[in-house]
Amino acid sequence: HDLLHLLRSKAVLMPGVTISVSHEKTGETQTWLYKGGLQDYLQQTLAADPLIPLFEGAQYATANETVYWYSPGIDRDLIQSWWCTENEYYFCYPHAEGGFPNRGQLKRGHRVDLWAWMLEGLKKRGYDGKTVGLEGELLPSRAATFARVLPNAKVVDISDIAIKMRIAKTKEEIALTQRAYRYFDRIHAFARATTSSSTGRTRPTIRSARPSRSSGSIC
Repeated sequence: HDLLHLLRSKAVLMPGVTISVSHEKTGETQTWLYKGGLQDYLQQTLAADPLIPLFEGAQYATANETVYWYSPGIDRDLIQSWWCTENEYYFCYPHAEGGFPNRGQLKRGHRVDLWAWMLEGLKKRGYDGKTVGLEGELLPSRAATFARVLPNAKVVDISDIAIKMRIAKTKEEIALTQRAYRYFDRIHAFARATTSSSTGRTRPTIRSARPSRSSGSIC
C-alpha cells in the first residue's frame, strides 16, 4: 500500500504522465493520470462536491519582476501556480547528485547539500558579484559555503524588511486571510459536530460525511 501511495503521489506531481503498476500474482493493474495535477487529483478523489470550492493561486509577477523558487518536488505544482518566474526543485528526500527517483533517475553517492545547490542556482543566474539579502545571520558552515560558491557577492541582513512585510498587509491579503479563517471555522464546526455525534458510526462513514448544502446540517 505504501508503494501504491508513493506512485500515485508521483503521478500527481507529474501532470500528464501516466503511471501504471501491475501485480504479477493477481494480474491486477492500477493506472494513474492527472492531467491537471493536484486539482485534477482532488476532483477525482472526492466522493462528493467539495465543501470548499477548489481554486488555485494566480501568478502576480509583472514583466519587471522576477521570482525564482528552489523547492521540494512535492510542492512543484503548487508553487508554479503562485508568484513564480522559474522553479527548480529537488527530490523530497535525501538523495545523491543527479538522483531523481520520481523521474527514474537513481544515483549513488554523497548526499546533495541543498544550501550549496540553491547558491549554485543563484550563481547560474548571475548573482555572483551582486547583493544578496538574507533574513538573519548565517551559521559559520553556511557562511563558508556561501563564500565558496558566491565569492564576489555581498550579503546584507534584511530581517527588518522581512518582519515589516509580515506586519503590513494589503487589503487583498487581509481579505484572503479572513476568507481562509471563515473556511476554517466551517470545517472545524463540521468536524466537531460529526465526531461528537458519531456513536455507533464506523470510521469510513465518518470520513465520508458531508454537510447538507440546503440546511448546513450534517448528513
